[in-house]
Amino acid sequence: DHVKYRQTVMLQLSTRKVFCPFRKFAEVVTDCAFHPSEPQFFLATTNSIRAYNLVQSRLVKKYKAQGGITNCLNVHPLGDNFLVGDTTHHVSWYDCDFSDKPYKRMKTHKGVVNGVAFHPNTEAYPLFASASSDGQVHVFHGMVYDDYTKNALIVPVKILKHARPVYALAWHPTLPWLFTTTEDGTVSCWTEL
Repeated sequence: DHVKYRQTVMLQLSTRKVFCPFRKFAEVVTDCAFHPSEPQFFLATTNSIRAYNLVQSRLVKKYKAQGGITNCLNVHPLGDNFLVGDTTHHVSWYDCDFSDKPYKRMKTHKGVVNGVAFHPNTEAYPLFASASSDGQVHVFHGMVYDDYTKNALIVPVKILKHARPVYALAWHPTLPWLFTTTEDGTVSCWTEL
C-alpha cells in the first residue's frame, strides 16, 4: 500500500515495526540516506534534498537542487557534507553547515549521473566517485577539513571506462577498491586507483 502512494517506508529493527514518517509528502522520492552518526535522514526528491530529525520528527533543512532531476545521493561519513547526482550530468557537493545551495557543482559526465559515493573510510582514503550512463566512473580526491574556514579540496584522480552505462557503484569498506555495475549486470572491481 505504501509503495502504491510512493511513500518512504522505514523499518525499526528493535521493535520490528514499519512506519511512514512522511505521510503528507507529495513529491517523488528519488533516493534517501541516513546520517552516519546523528538521528537524521536525508531524502532526495526530484527537485530538492531534505534533512529530517527523526527523534523530533521535523524538517531540519531543505537544500535546493540545481538543474535537472535529482537522481542519487550519498552522505559523507562525517555527516557534514553530501553528494547529489542529477539528470543534467552534474555532481553537486553540498556543505550542510553553510548553504542550501551546492558548494561545488561539477559537470564531468556526458550522461545522467546514476550513482555517487564517498569512501566509507575517508580518513585513510579521502575519495569519492560518480557513475554515469555515459559508461564512465569519475574518481576524485575529496578532502574535508576540521577547520570550518577551509573549503573542501576536490581534485580529479581517474576516469574508469566501461563499454555500457554504469548504474551503481560501491566502495570496499577498508580498501581503496571500487565496485561498479553496468546495465548488462556485469560487476567490476577496480583496485588500481
